[in-house]
Amino acid sequence: MPHKVWIVMGQGACADLAYVSFCSGTFYTCSGIAMVNSTIGRGGLYHYPAMALTDPDEAQYKETEAVLKQMLGYIRPDAVNIVTAVDSTGAGQMGTPQRDKNAMVNWFQQIGFPATLAAEATWAGLSSGGVSTRSSSVNWPDGELHDWQGRSAGVYPLGGTNVTLLGKSGESQPVEAMG
Repeated sequence: MPHKVWIVMGQGACADLAYVSFCSGTFYTCSGIAMVNSTIGRGGLYHYPAMALTDPDEAQYKETEAVLKQMLGYIRPDAVNIVTAVDSTGAGQMGTPQRDKNAMVNWFQQIGFPATLAAEATWAGLSSGGVSTRSSSVNWPDGELHDWQGRSAGVYPLGGTNVTLLGKSGESQPVEAMG
């Protein structure tokens, strides 16, 4: 049975996609950043906090940049897809602002990993089949779901592989990745 890892805002997770899938949501103003190395089957998903890459002087910028660089180093992606938040209210109260979309794309371009704005949604998932999105509630396919909110960064064995968890846990201060 496949394993699915649920991450929360500020967390990123990487693994061999033959064994593990990732999902995150609900995006109101946040985004999901999916990275895939199709040659070796490795990938990861980061739940990007809204506006995290818009001001280099902010602590959140540095935390986000550190996690993304660790993920890029581990995955060495040939594709980076950004799933931005859709305005589900219809009143302009939610959704990813254009300034934030530009900041994410520009950050990746500056370090040599061109990123694609893949979709607007309230949820994102990554599996060996690629990036999945939904604009409604999560209805994840069969498989064992692991909610890793509150876990510290580290390397965890799961389903025949290791999952590297990076960034903030759901209930703690920023932590550094191991391994």
